Amino acid sequence: MSIDAWCVRRVSEFPLRAGQLPDASNAGVFYPAVRTACLGLLESRALNRVLQATYGRVFVDEYQDCGPTQHAIVCKLADLIPTFVFGDPLQAVFGFRNAPVISWDQDVVPTFPLIETLDHPWRWERVGANELGQWLARARVQLRDGTGIDLQQLPAGCEWRQLNGNYANDSQIIRNATSYWKRNDGSVLVMANPQQPQRHAELARNGEGIQVVENLDLRAVFMSVNQLDRAAPSERLGHLLELAHSVMTGISVREIQRRLETLRRGRARTPATSDETIALAFEAQPDWRQAGQALRSWSTQPGRRVFRRDVHRMLVDCFASVAEGRQPSLAQAMGSVRERRRHQGRPVNARAVGSTLLLKGLEADYTVLLDMEELEPAHIYVALTRGTRGMLVLSRERWLGRACPIFCV
Repeated sequence: MSIDAWCVRRVSEFPLRAGQLPDASNAGVFYPAVRTACLGLLESRALNRVLQATYGRVFVDEYQDCGPTQHAIVCKLADLIPTFVFGDPLQAVFGFRNAPVISWDQDVVPTFPLIETLDHPWRWERVGANELGQWLARARVQLRDGTGIDLQQLPAGCEWRQLNGNYANDSQIIRNATSYWKRNDGSVLVMANPQQPQRHAELARNGEGIQVVENLDLRAVFMSVNQLDRAAPSERLGHLLELAHSVMTGISVREIQRRLETLRRGRARTPATSDETIALAFEAQPDWRQAGQALRSWSTQPGRRVFRRDVHRMLVDCFASVAEGRQPSLAQAMGSVRERRRHQGRPVNARAVGSTLLLKGLEADYTVLLDMEELEPAHIYVALTRGTRGMLVLSRERWLGRACPIFCV
């Protein structure tokens, strides 16, 4: 469970003391407010006996990514319960809006004195990838001191394929690699630029059998659902088609809308396709029950592939919740589904695409790494350490994480 998820539970158990919170649909406002409210609960000491009776120990992993308020919450727990934190400052890839992550040396070490440093590559030794494990230990040092990693000197089980800058050629290389490299040898994580989530969806759309690992706040999905929620009944079809296009292949929004206009006027030379028939049924009855039925029906058409199954299921569940009266609006229904998903964790397919931000803490047999030359050393190190048996790096540059003086050419 994340610190934020734990905080949500505490403030929901003591709503009067926690005070009124903003709507959960706006994650950027909601979670900072939840953290502040939870810290207030702990500072009031009202929960002391309950917490001490409930927990015997507190263990917090990935501590290098804590923000100041989260750190303050853990420190308050440490005053009550024996608390242990684990982290690696070289894997500090998260940031917080209007607040930096805590300093490992200034904030963490003085509060939680160092007990031991784990520097043996057990994960790689367990699967017989000793050479890769030892190489990663050296790569860690090279990233920290700015020496950089030479992709022409990768260990056994790892490959580098150089891209040449030709868009069509590089796109084909990337598509083949993400779809077929090590397909039958084990699980594969495809990792791309964390600042371009739309790229992850396009890689999954154009690949074969790849699923997107979704971020927890699903900001873009929330925005689309809110637009649909506010739209007039006559405008809902366009928004629903856009949602369908964002999670499955073969939905051409403009083409379907153009054809529907022709069908309405009776000028179509060919009868409506299955996709168009489903769209016409929703247009005739644009309620949320029919919206869920349309999403399900579109996804089962021959040749169609849902590459964001998690979001597709959430949308169908959201429409059902409102249609059956369990939630008053799509926005609140999505907020409820998101919180349930936050507690349950994210399902990861055997072949999945995401970013260092989403896949940190996860591992697979192999990784395909894209856009690494655009990333900071912490992101590069996280990406390099996700695969236990091997990796394929696709890049234009030979060096990763190399600190270069301004006079270098």
